[in-house]
Amino acid sequence: MVCRNQKRLWLFEFVVKGLRMKIPYLCLFRKFAAASLLDSEAKHTDLSTFTKKLFAFAAFFHTMAFFLCTILTVMLTQLQFDKFAAEGFNRIPMYRCVSADLDTPLSAWLKLANGKNTFLLESVVGGSRWGRYSIIGLSADINYVARGNQITKYVLGEVQEAYSCENVLDELRNIKAEYHVPKIEQLPAFNGGLVGYLGYEIIEHIENKLKGKAPPDELHIPDVNLMLAEEIAVFDNLAGKVWIIIHANPEDDMAYAKGMKRLDELTHRLRSGSTGYAEMINQNVIQDSQVKMSFTQEEFEQAVDKCKDLIKAGDIMQVVLSQRMSTEFNARPLDVYRALRASNPSPYMYFMDFADYQVVGSSPEVLVRKEDDTITLRPIAGTRVRGKTPEEDAALAKELLNDPKELAEHLMLIDLGRNDIGRVAQIGTVDLVDEMVIEKYSHVMHIVSEVQGK
Repeated sequence: MVCRNQKRLWLFEFVVKGLRMKIPYLCLFRKFAAASLLDSEAKHTDLSTFTKKLFAFAAFFHTMAFFLCTILTVMLTQLQFDKFAAEGFNRIPMYRCVSADLDTPLSAWLKLANGKNTFLLESVVGGSRWGRYSIIGLSADINYVARGNQITKYVLGEVQEAYSCENVLDELRNIKAEYHVPKIEQLPAFNGGLVGYLGYEIIEHIENKLKGKAPPDELHIPDVNLMLAEEIAVFDNLAGKVWIIIHANPEDDMAYAKGMKRLDELTHRLRSGSTGYAEMINQNVIQDSQVKMSFTQEEFEQAVDKCKDLIKAGDIMQVVLSQRMSTEFNARPLDVYRALRASNPSPYMYFMDFADYQVVGSSPEVLVRKEDDTITLRPIAGTRVRGKTPEEDAALAKELLNDPKELAEHLMLIDLGRNDIGRVAQIGTVDLVDEMVIEKYSHVMHIVSEVQGK
């Protein structure tokens, strides 16, 4: 005969084992209930009352066990926070992982960000499949802005510090080194940091002979604008989850409590109702006559002739003439991004709101990437439109890979990529990882290679 106290101990043991092992708790309870039912029949006990109570306890403990296991895996504890602080980290990621089945990155941006110094980064691979992560940057308190050799630090839109430096890129490295953040394995690879852009004019800090030769700044936009992203939301499109992440400063004695409260606030905002965003307003079609070009036809032809002379003289190998087009436009900046992501889905799509101006783009090209001690360039050159059928698609890809002009241009870019990485990589580490593979996007296909170095 099994006494009631023994049954309670068994019940407790099943709960503890379930918590430790993360196993299907209800299955254990059902097995236990079945065994108890047979025992009760033999002893003529009250079957109905006992089994009802048992299953009630089973459901309760199953729910609590699931809740506790989930919370413990997606939340930084006070003990972990204190440990990181003791190790000297001055920014500690605090996080929460919640279901993302009711939101999209765009709707979440509208609920959590939708203001100045915010951003949205998305990715579509293969022309139709969303990349794993989409990243939303909430309003950043701190911006680092560079014009020429002048660095300005803004805090909440006000100038906190302004100074000149020898080299902007070296100074940005120093700024980055001020922030010490622990690596937490379960978090997405990007969970906070500096986000923004480096303009073309930054080249004068790399090539000394171009110092002071930048053209006049007609747009009055900084050469560099980087937001310190310390509050972000990362959509994991594969897992159907969203990570809400904030960086807490342990110098504040109440940092952990404040961080938990902030996570509660952001979770509530994400779960709240409508974004309050009106539908896109149909714009009138912009006519060619309304678009202003930075080059006239004659000026452009003269620039091409000059480029040819420079190539013949050996001063340059390749050049792309930039043609700026501008027109009056009264649509909301986010709607421009929405239209772009719909018409040209790409691996690198971005919307950055710097209050006074916005940066919007959609590109297939990584340009440059550094992860740990590996630097990667992915030259892209050679293009064909996508075929209307799989057979036509394959034929166009074959044609592209057999086009002498496209191959010659691509080989030139591979050599340039090797040279660029060779300037900063260890001798003997530059390697051509992929050579002339076809990558297909929504509307076009490209020849792509990959060059790496250490």
